[in-house]
Amino acid sequence: MLPRTLLALCIAVALVVSGTLVHGQAKPAGTATKKRKLPPDYRVKLPVLVKAELNKPVSASLTIAPRPGYVISRDGPLYIDLSAKTKSGLTLKQRHYRRKHAADKRADSPRFDLQLRGAQAGTFVVSVAMRFWVCAKRTCRPVKDNRTLTVQVTAPVPASQPAGTLGGPGTEPTPPAKSP
Repeated sequence: MLPRTLLALCIAVALVVSGTLVHGQAKPAGTATKKRKLPPDYRVKLPVLVKAELNKPVSASLTIAPRPGYVISRDGPLYIDLSAKTKSGLTLKQRHYRRKHAADKRADSPRFDLQLRGAQAGTFVVSVAMRFWVCAKRTCRPVKDNRTLTVQVTAPVPASQPAGTLGGPGTEPTPPAKSP
């Protein structure tokens, strides 16, 4: 190869790599390439708010669904990590979920039942961190996604008892009526 041809080839490769020469035309300096915004290749279904009664277990359903033409990798790792403030009054039955904890381990859209219990009344926020692989026909890519789940814990309303029964309102003895 001639030195001039080799030099021209090196310059052309450098221009293509630097992004100033695209499809045989020089781009003006300072113009950025526009990336097409592709729709996400997955969707996470998680309720925004979960209501629970004090000291009663409740579950929130989390589903990771791929877009048509994609799959959530069954061979790659799938991690779901939950975290709440340590003294928040909300207990998590399990903090780490893997594909083996899904309702159906081999499903195309894995669904998880996140188990929670409110130890005190109030509104609490649970952070949900997810890591998994989304695959097309020939390629896969890792995904990291974070969501929040709000849990509203209320105290149970006591059932009212009829007056005059033991333990209920109005249980004090009534004074005897005076006779004339």
